[in-house]
Amino acid sequence: MTLPAPERQAITVLLVDDHPLVRKGVRALLDSEADITIAGETGNGQEAIDQASVLSPDVVVMGITTPKLNSIEATRRILAAAPEIRIVALSIHSEKQFIDAMREVGAAGYVLKESVLEELVEAIH
Repeated sequence: MTLPAPERQAITVLLVDDHPLVRKGVRALLDSEADITIAGETGNGQEAIDQASVLSPDVVVMGITTPKLNSIEATRRILAAAPEIRIVALSIHSEKQFIDAMREVGAAGYVLKESVLEELVEAIH
């Protein structure tokens, strides 16, 4: 007798990246995941804070370089206001300084943009 696979609870995601094409591409890829819903998207750190407070996403997928307010400070502020939100950094930068900086402010994960979709989905879950 096989047991049914456990259903995953729906996860809402806020996409933050300074490149509109990256946001659209990530949205298109994540839209194929039945348990992930894109709650919103923005291109800068200050709007990420504002949208996180309004939308209360489960996860923020945060590009590492954001205008108006850098992603490290935006992550710090989002988590100070809502520590239950998980931040997953999505970056082209593999240097230790970026990874350490995001980890120090509380990011739950760090995924390189060159990774396959499954790695991002796993980090979101």
